[in-house]
Amino acid sequence: MVQAAPRWRFTTVRTSATRSGRALDSVERRLQITAPRAQEEWAMKNTRSRQAVFPPFGQAPTEYSALCALHLPRPIHSVADARSATQVVQALAGHDLNRDQEDYLEAVGHFLDEFDRANRPQLPSADGLSVLRGLLEDRGQTGADLSRILGGSRNLGAMILKGDRRLTADHIRVLASHFGVSPSVFF
Repeated sequence: MVQAAPRWRFTTVRTSATRSGRALDSVERRLQITAPRAQEEWAMKNTRSRQAVFPPFGQAPTEYSALCALHLPRPIHSVADARSATQVVQALAGHDLNRDQEDYLEAVGHFLDEFDRANRPQLPSADGLSVLRGLLEDRGQTGADLSRILGGSRNLGAMILKGDRRLTADHIRVLASHFGVSPSVFF
């Protein structure tokens, strides 16, 4: 930001003092330097942060440069920037786009994806046994219930939960069907 040169003015100051019981009045002329504070205060009061609203698809520009004039595709560093980029993606995604619009959407989407990967919490990875334990726990079931689901011996469920036995392809198929989940969660 370029700072304006400080302004100055002379001010007259009346002071009172006492010396040996007598009142002394004096007048001083002082040089007062004033920074452009009044201009800064005016700007702060009269300037609002305005987040541009990206137009709906029907009103969006068709040329890359005109799209960039509305929202420049660049790395995203804040949640506010991410919201603005999300607004752009929502306005353009799912429509028949020309080549410039596709390139623009790809650029904005790339930066938004990078921001999301860096700032959004990721789900912890879980092995199949932990998923199985969680599913059983959510339903209040035990190893004996697991044995009944799998149709094996009474000890099969407990052995699988302890890690003494591994899930077979048939077990995974039955569990996926029973719990209504994809078989891939057990791998």
